[in-house]
Amino acid sequence: MRDTKVYNELLEPTPAQDLGAMLFKITEGQIVFQDEAGNFVITTISAEKEYNEQHFELLPEMAPYQLIEGRMVYMAAPNYIHQKVSGNLHYYIKDFLMKHPIGEVVAAPLDVRFDEKNVVQPDILFVSIRRTSIIEKKIKGAPDFIIEILSPSNASYDKKHKLSLYGRFMVQEYLIVHTEEE
Repeated sequence: MRDTKVYNELLEPTPAQDLGAMLFKITEGQIVFQDEAGNFVITTISAEKEYNEQHFELLPEMAPYQLIEGRMVYMAAPNYIHQKVSGNLHYYIKDFLMKHPIGEVVAAPLDVRFDEKNVVQPDILFVSIRRTSIIEKKIKGAPDFIIEILSPSNASYDKKHKLSLYGRFMVQEYLIVHTEEE
């Protein structure tokens, strides 16, 4: 169970009112969520503050943030085309792997931990059979292959920041899918 004191020290929460059955809500850099003890917590994500994996893991499950270079980066929910492309690509790769069992393919959301300042959720990732030891509750290390499907809200991060990050952590192949350009 999470300790409310830890929230206070790490994510700077402020008092919250009872919001009923809502799991979490995001407004202007603030996340309102219910912790495991049933308490409602408001926490502020600051663009200026540096965060690490310990902070990241205090966020509620499915909070739309990724930790990139020590910054909490908001990632908006994907649109229909993004999800359709993601589903199709995952299906075709999975179909290939059923016939040729050379590794594992996983679709988002699943955390990939590179180090304490970088935890991301690629749209699709592949880990070869010889490297499946990096698969735990999350992926700990670089997958062999990552696919990111661009959405208007995340295109600059995927083409610039994540490209650099994936290269630095030795991801062997990185495919960027431009849905708008087909």
